[in-house]
Amino acid sequence: MFEAVIFDWDGTLADTRKVIVISFQKALKKINLEVPTEYIERRIGIGASETFREILGAANRRIDEKVVKQLVERKSKVQIQLANQVTLFEGARELLEGLRGKVKVGLASMNNRSVIMHLLQSNDLADCFDTVFDC
Repeated sequence: MFEAVIFDWDGTLADTRKVIVISFQKALKKINLEVPTEYIERRIGIGASETFREILGAANRRIDEKVVKQLVERKSKVQIQLANQVTLFEGARELLEGLRGKVKVGLASMNNRSVIMHLLQSNDLADCFDTVFDC
């Protein structure tokens, strides 16, 4: 018997792809950069900071950690604003509720903690997790 289960959020429990892409694009617009949707989609899961570093490098821009931090903060704010557009995958809620009290349930995500916690609360799922790990 298992003692614990660890889930990812983005693309596993919830369909967040569209919101992630929009949040990256809006953050990049602040520094006059445009990146194709596909470019961002291929990098979902490596973390926002690393994605922004890759984008800046590909655009031959200096990789300034202060700028990267500002971009991550902007992306997180936009993602929180668009939280109502995030949908749970079919059966996700029922699975999490079914596991409650039977095994420890964790959530591990490369997303920002403020975003993850907001999404869990807005989907009334915060109580389904014993622990949440973020980047």
